[in-house]
Amino acid sequence: MKIWKLIRRCVWGRGLLDLDRISEDFPAALIRRYRAADLESCRQIYLSNDNGQFPKDCVQNFEDNLQSDGTLTLVLELDGKVIGSGGIALYEYSDDIEIAVISFGFVHPKYHKQGYGMLMLAYRLSLLSVARGVRIVSMTSAGNGTEKFFKNLGFQFIERSEVESGLELDHYYLRLPPSDIDRLRSRISDSPVQIDPDAHCAIPTNDKREEYEKMLAEQEESEEP
Repeated sequence: MKIWKLIRRCVWGRGLLDLDRISEDFPAALIRRYRAADLESCRQIYLSNDNGQFPKDCVQNFEDNLQSDGTLTLVLELDGKVIGSGGIALYEYSDDIEIAVISFGFVHPKYHKQGYGMLMLAYRLSLLSVARGVRIVSMTSAGNGTEKFFKNLGFQFIERSEVESGLELDHYYLRLPPSDIDRLRSRISDSPVQIDPDAHCAIPTNDKREEYEKMLAEQEESEEP
């Protein structure tokens, strides 16, 4: 995916979260930070959701993402068992452009359609700072049914790209104003969800300023007569 297209669509796009579709009655569970001991549980959850629609070598990308210092990965625990995971990271392109990327959100199929996936998404978004104004959120779907979930929430389609295996990935974005972040925080606070102290933390920021400036320079060169 061309990062310029992503930034242009995210910054000036119209996608807004449909809060009416976000539950006001989240299921009871524990959210905490990922630990090294969770690797195999998370890997099995990933594989249980793979119906041949994920890129062939993506499981390694998933495992790398779990352990990356550049991504905050959280897990969802029920009765002492990890049933889901999800990551979020910030990519800073300039003083005015910072994109939050949500990644690899999975819940074990046994717990699908029970509000756990929505909870993990809502909590990750609730961690975004309200100080920067409207936040830009990006995500990628491997076409395994999650695209309908995100479209229903207000995510807007950007483009489709093809990976080496031949599978197609769909890219989406969302604009999230501070008022929506506050409302997500309130709903989570009023629910029976338990938040481990280590899950109250800052989202890692990845510096992409040099890459963005280079891209702008190349864009200007291509537009010269």
